[in-house]
Amino acid sequence: MNTAKRWIANKKFLDRAVSRGDELIPATKKVNMKEGYTYYHAERSYLKRRHGIDLEQVIKGGVMFEFYREIYERYGTFFQENSFEVLYFEQDNRNFGSSVLEVCSSELGLRFICDRGLSSVQVGSCAGDCWVDVLKVARVFFGVTLASSTLSPETVSFFQTNYIKLVGMFSRTELKTTMQRLG
Repeated sequence: MNTAKRWIANKKFLDRAVSRGDELIPATKKVNMKEGYTYYHAERSYLKRRHGIDLEQVIKGGVMFEFYREIYERYGTFFQENSFEVLYFEQDNRNFGSSVLEVCSSELGLRFICDRGLSSVQVGSCAGDCWVDVLKVARVFFGVTLASSTLSPETVSFFQTNYIKLVGMFSRTELKTTMQRLG
């Protein structure tokens, strides 16, 4: 297998491991790594860009990986179907921990927030200049009352069913109208 094919297979392996919630442990200890760009560096970069996972944090464990794993477990297919990429991830382990994960397709942004064990999801433009709680968007525009859980099948289904409408609502041309209607 040539290098390009090996890297494609490796990315599939990493994607599957993340979707299953497997523990990611580098095969090479950090102290034994060669200088320069290695497979470890490529994997670390890929995991950070594609999944928002900082391998250094995963090695240390904590809230970040569990929060992300749960999101990916429920939203992974939706993310892949609509080409979402991780834009931003932040974790703070002080005061019982909090995490923020922002993902964006070419047309819509989602922000997942976990603060002291309570999670929420916001929807907004890809520019990241405005975010609105999905519960409010569902109620005002669709007449739907969603369960409060970000990770509920009902919330995932809402995004899958209404993706095209949400894209239109948060497009540059409709954003101002959407925000006015949301008050």
